[in-house]
Amino acid sequence: MNPSAAAPILRLHRIRKEFVPSGGSAFLFPSRRRRSVLAVDDLSLQVAGRETYGLVGESGSGKSTTGRIAVGLLSPDSGEVLFRASPSCDLSRLDGVGRGLQMVFQDPYSSLNPRQRIGGALEEPLVVNTDLSGAERKKIVLDMLKRVGLSEGDALKYPHEFSGGQRQRVGLARALILRPRLVVCDESVSALDVSIQAQILMLLKKFQEDLSLSFLFISHDLRVVRYVSHRIGVMYMGRIVEEAETDTLFGEPRHPYTQVLLSALPGARPRGERRTAGQQEAKEVFDRPDPRGCCAFHTRCAWASERCRAEVPPLRSVVDGHRVACFLIASSTAP
Repeated sequence: MNPSAAAPILRLHRIRKEFVPSGGSAFLFPSRRRRSVLAVDDLSLQVAGRETYGLVGESGSGKSTTGRIAVGLLSPDSGEVLFRASPSCDLSRLDGVGRGLQMVFQDPYSSLNPRQRIGGALEEPLVVNTDLSGAERKKIVLDMLKRVGLSEGDALKYPHEFSGGQRQRVGLARALILRPRLVVCDESVSALDVSIQAQILMLLKKFQEDLSLSFLFISHDLRVVRYVSHRIGVMYMGRIVEEAETDTLFGEPRHPYTQVLLSALPGARPRGERRTAGQQEAKEVFDRPDPRGCCAFHTRCAWASERCRAEVPPLRSVVDGHRVACFLIASSTAP
């Protein structure tokens, strides 16, 4: 059974988040114009039970903001976040809703207390959220350490005594200690070398099978996302511009931005093969345009028309399960 066919466990509906810069010194930057940043704009997605949904895009596209909104670390300006059909607006309670959603961060060292032993860091969620005895908590902590590939003796160590890959295993253990239903992984393997990346990704897949987990997997690395994801959403300047099952997205990319991303992968085109019109290089734009009221990609797109500069293309279905936000898809000149 395709996991995406199951009922959604997480649903984000028309999420919008804008960051307005605070004062700053008028003497240091007297002429600099400070403008708000629309990080997430009218974004909708859903993650099914036992599914890994990959969210991919370049830096600054709004992926991490979306992940933090999903777990309640940020509140959206508008829109709705539903976890297991319940509003997740008060995740700080860490009750049945909050415990079911956890996050693994990009830098595990900065998310760990350098003065706290690893065993204590893993035990703390159990102390706060359960009535288990000390012996029961210790058994769970030691068992979780073994499940992520660490030893019982590691419980007495401090974060600085671990390598980057080991610290990421600790981060994963802490996220899973309360047996959540969904875990958001925010660039959780991007700082690791390739061999360690593979070990962590295999560990994620094993936990998904053993614990019936769902993942919202955020990354800029298309190869990693392809390996772990059932479905992929491609994000550009706060919006999802294309969404499809993994094989479909890599085999039949429709949006010009997706085509540019895939054509940049090593080995994406055989040597000597010419780039098609729909796979032209994106134009370089060094000043971030305001994406409101237009297609955000129009300043870099070789196919942009006046309509793209004046309207926001809706994310619509082109075939079952494949959605694209591009006016070209409905025309005969579609790439």
